[in-house]
Amino acid sequence: MKKAINDATLQKTGDVYQYFLALLECFSLKSGETMTIETYGDVSRISPNTQRSLQKEIKHHINKQNLSDRNEDFWNTLENWCTESSIMASFDKLVFCTTATVQKKSIFYEWNEKTPTEKYEILRECGEIVKSKEKSFRVHYSQIFCSDSLKRKEIEDVLGKVEIWPDQLVISRLDVLFFEAARHIPTSNKRLYIDYLLGRIISKVADPPHKWIVKAEEFNQMVIDATARFSKSDAVNLRRYSTDGEPSAQQLEFLSDKVFVKEIERIEYSDVISEAITDYWRTHTQVISKAQNDMLFMESLPGYRTDLLRRLTSEKRRSKRAISGKPVNDQVLASQDMYDRATGWEANNFGYVIGNEGYFQNGIIHEIVDEKEFTWHLGDSDEH
Repeated sequence: MKKAINDATLQKTGDVYQYFLALLECFSLKSGETMTIETYGDVSRISPNTQRSLQKEIKHHINKQNLSDRNEDFWNTLENWCTESSIMASFDKLVFCTTATVQKKSIFYEWNEKTPTEKYEILRECGEIVKSKEKSFRVHYSQIFCSDSLKRKEIEDVLGKVEIWPDQLVISRLDVLFFEAARHIPTSNKRLYIDYLLGRIISKVADPPHKWIVKAEEFNQMVIDATARFSKSDAVNLRRYSTDGEPSAQQLEFLSDKVFVKEIERIEYSDVISEAITDYWRTHTQVISKAQNDMLFMESLPGYRTDLLRRLTSEKRRSKRAISGKPVNDQVLASQDMYDRATGWEANNFGYVIGNEGYFQNGIIHEIVDEKEFTWHLGDSDEH
């Protein structure tokens, strides 16, 4: 495959990172506790023991960054915590979790050792200096320190709970965090084991009440199921997702300009575009982006892709012969029929991979079209 990770996948990196940390939180759950995603914040642990309840806001940066004094992510998060102080009162810790680094000259250096009053004064003094370019910072600062609705005690109560966890491992190194949790799983299956559990958590939103809520007892059963499935295996299992959500509006706008979409539009088959975009998105964001460290999977993929292109080319030759000499309208309809046949092919296992899925196979087909190696229109004179 020419492009293992496309632009849409990169845009989703922060979300995927958040889900991985949510999964890691699940491994620490004790009886009676619950993990939630995007309910009170990015990731929360709810516990009968209030001293174990925490809420995390998670910020991921692919490239190395320092946490600046006026960091937009931090100040926006702090504003949200302060304005929702009544809700945040139920948490023992409010954690700003980031891959950024805190330097010694930063106001956030040794932050967790400071008292609520010290934190308050540090932040207040930071905003007393007015700069020419500070529009977003000034809005957050004013909402916290210049608002009639927030008293100093309320702000200090929040700051007393705020911890900064810098220098978190970036997404490419998360395997290190899961080593202990997956120590009972064979090395070749560790990534599959973690991805399976992650898929189970992500799919939770499809069930009533349609919220990402995972109870400790529920997760324990997931671990039992995953252990039985991946403790022994001679192949890579492309496990089925019960649901994978839908591309965001921003992703849809980006993907709508892709070559594979334009090729579908050329055969006037708008009814299938939405499904095609979803299959393409799922293949890249849910599978390919997570398989970079799985050698068996990556070794199997090029041959599978070549076989699919060969099948597509053969199908197109047969279809072109059937409409030889017919008018353009007939060519368009026949092109739509060919599209339906190809995207309806049974998804067979390939190489070391078992449990192949239709969405994945179609996602690879759309990727072939996107790379301009194949077109759907039977009126094309050239064969890509």
